[in-house]
Amino acid sequence: MAETALLNLVPAPAATRAGTAAGERFLVLDSWRGICALLVALFHFPTTSMISQSAFVGGSYLFVDFFFVLSGFVIASAYGSRLNEQDDLARFALVRFGRIYPLHLLMLAAFAGFEALRLVLPALHGTGPA
Repeated sequence: MAETALLNLVPAPAATRAGTAAGERFLVLDSWRGICALLVALFHFPTTSMISQSAFVGGSYLFVDFFFVLSGFVIASAYGSRLNEQDDLARFALVRFGRIYPLHLLMLAAFAGFEALRLVLPALHGTGPA
């Protein structure tokens, strides 16, 4: 019973089936990916509350590795059977690059613009530790 709860395959709605070969998703693994992302975000926004000072949140940077392993498994299970041909692999890489790289360029431009603005306006340098 516990084994079936860990990898419970539940058919996904038709709107979310595009990425999976059999129309099934690992909902438990999707949940864990979300939990990992939230814990890493919580790690990056420290506050003075008891939650952010706990050892668990202090070590939540380790969930980055867990997130990557889970994501690799989910991507491999979703696209593995469709990437048998060289053309399919090249197309997958090109589409993946096209989805990720524009956001990378946007964020790079935003941070470069902010740093350029800091050169012009010394008040943006702040008074805290560097």
